Amino acid sequence: MDKTPIIGRAASGELIKTFRARKMALKANGYPLKDTRLFVNEFFKVAASKWEGVLDKDCILVKVPSGSGENKVTVLFAQELGKKFGSVVLPDGLIMRQHRLEAKTTLSLEQRISDPVGYAVYAKEILAAAGNKKIFIVDDLIGSGESSVKLKKTLESHGIIIKGLINLVTVESRYPSIKDIGRLVDKIASHRQMTTSEKEGFWKNVNAVFGDYTRQKLNRVERHITGELSAVGAYEVIRRAALVERKFENDLVQEKSKQKTKQLSL
Repeated sequence: MDKTPIIGRAASGELIKTFRARKMALKANGYPLKDTRLFVNEFFKVAASKWEGVLDKDCILVKVPSGSGENKVTVLFAQELGKKFGSVVLPDGLIMRQHRLEAKTTLSLEQRISDPVGYAVYAKEILAAAGNKKIFIVDDLIGSGESSVKLKKTLESHGIIIKGLINLVTVESRYPSIKDIGRLVDKIASHRQMTTSEKEGFWKNVNAVFGDYTRQKLNRVERHITGELSAVGAYEVIRRAALVERKFENDLVQEKSKQKTKQLSL
């Protein structure tokens, strides 16, 4: 998959912690409109230059559905983008999340396997709303990028091309390199013996699980590998996660084939 540009304010670890803590405080109070708008505007002002020359009236903004069903930060962020750049915000109700768990930093790879990120979309209606406009996915924060990337993949399987991932705060904007993938494979292989062919197969698994998302997702797994026990555990979790990723990809291919068959029959 082509690596879609991640466009937002690169933030320090301390700022990210502050952003998340303040957002959680807003959530605990039911996202009061005035306070939430002030919060969004504070970060918006600092990051606005990142979207200059990228967004305009010929763009449409697609919000990532809230993991909790309550997040008003992304909603107000998209509204502010629309006001400043003249971009259109896609109406609600055309994208539905299929996973239950929120995208939290405390959510492990193993937990996500049991509830993989996924979306259902009304592609025909989205294409009609978009027309010839450039389409961008909007979320308040990008960490691993899994929510935004999975939504991008789902939309693109229906012929809806995404130009970029827009966010207020960027934890990580870089995607893993071949060197990053190889480093994780070697680290696990140093604690868990593998044949050459097994190592090659595991490299493919690691690439399937981490290759399309930001380096944060890979780094979160890598830093917990400290010895044989954790390496063996990571090997097994990655193997299972690769099966989930491949099923997701295969489901998209099948859906695309169904849509093509349906169009030919009309």
